[in-house]
Amino acid sequence: MRKYLILIIIIFSTSSFAGGLEEQLTWNYQCTTAKDRCWLEKLVTYSTSKGDKTGGVAVAYDNKNQKPMFITVWAIKGLPIKSEILIRFLDSVQENREWKLKPADDGFISIPIMECDKESCTAKVYPEIKTSADSRLNLFEELKKRRFMWVGFKLDGKEYSYMVPVSGINKALEEIKK
Repeated sequence: MRKYLILIIIIFSTSSFAGGLEEQLTWNYQCTTAKDRCWLEKLVTYSTSKGDKTGGVAVAYDNKNQKPMFITVWAIKGLPIKSEILIRFLDSVQENREWKLKPADDGFISIPIMECDKESCTAKVYPEIKTSADSRLNLFEELKKRRFMWVGFKLDGKEYSYMVPVSGINKALEEIKK
């Protein structure tokens, strides 16, 4: 776990986001003609030894009933089915006039890979998941209240990870309600 925390700090401190702040926070979305169901997504590019890859998170949203149907997280292609993607939510906090990342108290959350195609592998999860024998976590609510989501996975003994700025989902949800 400590290795992943160090990796989170390195990625955040060395990554440079292209574009302005508004672009970084903007989620893309598409809705059916009746706007009863929508697909919201936030994609990011991350570098690997095999070149740049796209990762991200998406929410299938029932706009009529105002609730998520499921959440999808992407990883690099080639992961074995039922291997795991780790995610962790983070907030940015200001300490002594410096901004730092603070991991949420939920710890790392493991989500199994469900399918792979020629481009990527995906983990699909319903909004509320069991995190321990007696604890549950609503991932959709975490997306709405946190600033970042860290995603990590292993392929051929190498660790890969990326960060997704998730705080823009609330603006996208307001836009699809119109």
